[in-house]
Amino acid sequence: GKDLVAAGTVRVPDAYSFTTDRPWINHEWLSEAAMAIAYDRFGPAGLNILRIAIVLGVLALAWYVMAGVPVHRRILVVSAGAMGMLWRAYPIRPQLLSLLFFAVLLKLITLADERRSPRPLLPAPLLMAVWVNAHGGWVVGLGVLGLWAAMTAIAASWRQRIALASIVAASLAATLANPYGYGMWEFLLSTVRLERPLISDWQPLYMLPWIFRLPWITTLVVL
Repeated sequence: GKDLVAAGTVRVPDAYSFTTDRPWINHEWLSEAAMAIAYDRFGPAGLNILRIAIVLGVLALAWYVMAGVPVHRRILVVSAGAMGMLWRAYPIRPQLLSLLFFAVLLKLITLADERRSPRPLLPAPLLMAVWVNAHGGWVVGLGVLGLWAAMTAIAASWRQRIALASIVAASLAATLANPYGYGMWEFLLSTVRLERPLISDWQPLYMLPWIFRLPWITTLVVL
């Protein structure tokens, strides 16, 4: 992150691995730049402040969505959400921004559902354009948006179906708004797979130490 901020360009060589002689795709450059700026200005505390701000943003959205729900229930659900995010938010990594962007996307979907109109989803392509440069979790967001749109279209009018399809298509096209173009798609197709035994985050819970199951169990108990 500090390298690309200093160079003023995203395409900087990776000088920290054995693949320094090969071109690579930095699919998290925006997150790295944000973390570098936070660190340069406030040191390690800046990174922690950035993390806390992102987590509070997610929880605030959850709280806001439950307007009208009794306060004690809102506290329970938000607490469950905090526990569920624990292992994703504990390390200061680019995946933090995926937590926030996914919460924003769910808020847009909730508004569209409540108003029975695709109009609240108009910011979705802009969200995806930012998300694609921050973390690979945009794949999950786009998948959820597409699935929700497909299910909603079943009972929608033809006009709404065209609007939903257009928004999903625009959101997909927006993911090309990155320094690598469709190369970003190729990169994720080659890396986001189930058969990655060296990535502990992607393994089933029963294959991980029991401590990793604790937040999930706690969340279910609270709910």
